[in-house]
Amino acid sequence: DWKLISKNLITGVWSSDEMGDDLIFTGGRTTRFTLYNPLTGSLRHSTEFLKPYFSNSDIVIMAFRHSNGDQWFSGNKGGGFVRIRAEDGGINHYTKDNPPGNFTWSYYTSYVEDDSGDLWFGVNKTPLLLHWNKRTDSFSEVLVDTIPGHMGKDYSAINRLIRDDQNNLWIGSDGSGIVKYDQTNNRAVDYRFEDGLASGVISSMAFDRKGRLWMGTPNGLNC
Repeated sequence: DWKLISKNLITGVWSSDEMGDDLIFTGGRTTRFTLYNPLTGSLRHSTEFLKPYFSNSDIVIMAFRHSNGDQWFSGNKGGGFVRIRAEDGGINHYTKDNPPGNFTWSYYTSYVEDDSGDLWFGVNKTPLLLHWNKRTDSFSEVLVDTIPGHMGKDYSAINRLIRDDQNNLWIGSDGSGIVKYDQTNNRAVDYRFEDGLASGVISSMAFDRKGRLWMGTPNGLNC
């Protein structure tokens, strides 16, 4: 049965993800967020503790938990990232103006964690991937058009990211189909409308238990 809980959440939910045993929701033109425990049905609302870091932001674009327990938040309007370290509760604030590494954009709509614990982010409305190296705590950017195997091919903005069991990143675009990126060996393969996709616009992606990739497009599902 469906259960209506939206009236008790932040209105205008922008993003949702798992945060330990909870689901986390952001939105509502505020840097606050809501935690909902589906087992107990309890709701908890955060304070504005993110506001000093996201001083110009009015939406938390993403909120998620890293496999090591760190909590990550991303704010719009140049807010960058806030990372709350699980080991000591300390806070790292990463922005394009004071980054550890190459970090020229500040709006991120998707992420994925690879086998090494590194994070990859899709940079909104661009063909850029932002890579956070866990070991060095530094950032670098990858332009999809420059990856060997895909080099020189036009690629529109990144919509979605997902990872398969072989640690490949699958990058769904806003008009150019899909790129399968073997980031370990820095190689790529692309799949487009002429390869059988219903549309070059990929709005969602998910793997099933048989390892098949399902893709939502404006013209229906692909597998």
